[in-house]
Amino acid sequence: MSCLSYEWGGDLQVDASGALRIASNHDGVRQRLLRRLMTPQTGYIWQPDYGAGLPQKIGQIITEAELYALIRSQCALEAGIDQTQPVAVTLTDNGNSGFSCLISYTDAQTNSVQALTLT
Repeated sequence: MSCLSYEWGGDLQVDASGALRIASNHDGVRQRLLRRLMTPQTGYIWQPDYGAGLPQKIGQIITEAELYALIRSQCALEAGIDQTQPVAVTLTDNGNSGFSCLISYTDAQTNSVQALTLT
């Protein structure tokens, strides 16, 4: 699936000719997964299951198991991730009452293992 290249927190990107840049297969999946994880829960009224709302979890009390389940459930909803392959979520306590996260998944189109790191 083609999509415009858009990094979370940034702006749409243009190519050398000034046209809107299209994200490559694996880059598009990574961008869509990051967008899904950062979008507030129920942030889209027409898609109430879309979004994990991870930024809204900052400062809240949440267990490692709850965070793990939230991330895994959103990965299961992302069409660009091969759901027949395992998704690995590794949470690392950063010592400041927070976690760093490494998500490893298989791109459904390219069948290659990709990683997304959240710190």
